[in-house]
This record gives sequence, structure tokens and C-alpha cells, in this order.
Amino acid sequence: MAFIMENFAVLISAWSLFLLLAGFLYGFRRAKERVIAAAEEGKRARSALLPPLSAQARSRVEEALRNGDKAGAIKLMREETGLDLAEAEAAVEALGR
Repeated sequence: MAFIMENFAVLISAWSLFLLLAGFLYGFRRAKERVIAAAEEGKRARSALLPPLSAQARSRVEEALRNGDKAGAIKLMREETGLDLAEAEAAVEALGR
């Protein structure tokens, strides 16, 4: 008991540092989980932008993008899906990511 009374300030300081570190680590873990969840949600949102395409049409659009023909890829996307220009452009950009 005498040890505790003599070193009370040191023990309180050590306990405070422990709680501070534990809180920081818990907060860091929670923040990391939220960042990972947001990244997963972003991937799902991007894939939701893509209209359903046949495998052949998708490969033709991807080929046009690889050749640097973005306008051709947008034209193909519009022909295959019936999207308007802005939607087709957004879909092609999402496909190119």
C-alpha cells in the first residue's frame, strides 16, 4: 500500500497514457474500417454506372479505348445500349477506369 501512495502520480500518468493510446488505436481502427467501406461502396457505385453489355460489345468498347478512340467507344456504347451522349460518355469513362 505504501508503494501505491508514494508513486500515485506516476501510476495515474501511466494509466492515462495507456487509455490515451488505447483510444487512439481504437479510433484509428474505426477510421480504417470506414475508409475501406467507402472504397468498396465507390467500386459498387462505379459498376452500377455501367449498363448491361454483351461480352462482345464490351470487348469492342474496350478495344476502342485501348486504341485511344474515345469517341468511337462512346458511339459503340450508344449503339449497344441506347444511352444518350452524356450517359454513354460517363459509362465509357467508368469502363476505362
